[in-house]
Amino acid sequence: MGILPRLRLTIQWLIRVVVRVEYLTMSQTKIETKDEKANMLTAAEVAARLGIGRETVLIHARAGRLPCERLSSRIIRFDWEKVREAMKKLPK
Repeated sequence: MGILPRLRLTIQWLIRVVVRVEYLTMSQTKIETKDEKANMLTAAEVAARLGIGRETVLIHARAGRLPCERLSSRIIRFDWEKVREAMKKLPK
């Protein structure tokens, strides 16, 4: 077997390894993201737990009184534990 066929086989093998590593990395990232999303609530869910309106939750989030994570310009999620802590600090 000449050098060129060996080189071609080596390159093909390396490509397969890189593709597998990228696939495994993506799979682990998706699992972590899924777990994180399970603990995150929408504004409507937070509002239901607090007994207030969804818009009120969004107003407090925009003002910085309720901690939130912006996943995009339109999607906001809340960590319930952080919201509870913030609610304790708000004046009654």
